[in-house]
Amino acid sequence: MGANGWRDDTSADFVTAAYDGEYTSAKTFTTDELAIHTPPVLADDEEEFDTTSATAWCERGDLLRALELFDFALEAYEQATLLAVSYIDVYLRKGDLYSTLGQCQEAIAAFEQVLLCEPEHVYALNSKATLLYRQGRYPQALLYYEKVLLLSPHEATFHYNKAVVLATTERYTEALVAYERCIRLNPADAHAHNNQGNVFYKLHFYQKALAAYEQATLLDATEAIFFENKAAVLMFLNRYTEALASYEHVLALDPANTAMQKCKGDALALLLRYEEAIAVYHHALEQTPNVMPIYHAWGRALCELTRYEEALALYEKALVCDADDPETYWAKGTLLWKLARYDVAMVACIAAIERAPRYKELLCFLTIIQPDE
Repeated sequence: MGANGWRDDTSADFVTAAYDGEYTSAKTFTTDELAIHTPPVLADDEEEFDTTSATAWCERGDLLRALELFDFALEAYEQATLLAVSYIDVYLRKGDLYSTLGQCQEAIAAFEQVLLCEPEHVYALNSKATLLYRQGRYPQALLYYEKVLLLSPHEATFHYNKAVVLATTERYTEALVAYERCIRLNPADAHAHNNQGNVFYKLHFYQKALAAYEQATLLDATEAIFFENKAAVLMFLNRYTEALASYEHVLALDPANTAMQKCKGDALALLLRYEEAIAVYHHALEQTPNVMPIYHAWGRALCELTRYEEALALYEKALVCDADDPETYWAKGTLLWKLARYDVAMVACIAAIERAPRYKELLCFLTIIQPDE
């Protein structure tokens, strides 16, 4: 997206086991009226500057903003508003700059000044809605997006923004309708296809989710999150070879992505390619040491190869990283039981139960595990 757009792709993790979902966030809508033309330097001759002209102060604010002198830019815009209280363009610029600086409440106040002068100003309405969304004020944000759509029903971006709020508030069926309208108006919006896939997944329409992710990846092969989401749903559908291909694509885009290294290793392990999985886990830990889930997964792969002592050592390393992980305690306990080290096995299993009572129901199955000769 452009400089006036915003996303929060890194704020949530859509490819964890919980598969909680990650939505591309609401977009700001760029209009020609906010185009800023920026000369390279300020005028040297201050006598040429008309201090009584709101337009001159506004242009000076634009110039200072382009030079990233944001506080001075805001002062110039403020001076312009003092000279021309109903100067809409300067309030738009103030709102846009405050939004860029993350000062949501000040940005909202600026856009409200625009709306006092022009209640149906689409840019100001959409910008205020997006700022309300950022603040977690979802009902108010949705109300303003609805107002925007009444004024501009054929703009795909506004349907997208409405869909984001609906999905965030778990109104998934309504969100699907909004995403479908967005896609109908702009079929090339890869983020809309991706987010539609997230909603399909939430509604347990897994094949439709996969189709949406595939469309997103076809439209934009450079966006790693699309391939991560596609791989995650393929893993859920037990299509491990295809998931592996998607993880490899992600890693071609971002070789240092430790989380995706682990996912690739997991896919290899599920394909019974344990030695390859172990090599991937080892590489991931070289890049990012002390990641508990990778030690745990590496230990599981070693168990499949009956390399039990090495597996135990890795479970210990996992517990050094996270001394409260019940899954690792349980894996350690069951492996120790298999090795007929019953006392220490029971200590590990009890530690797992103390941290996650669900393991108590599995305790009776320990006797089924036959110790190695």
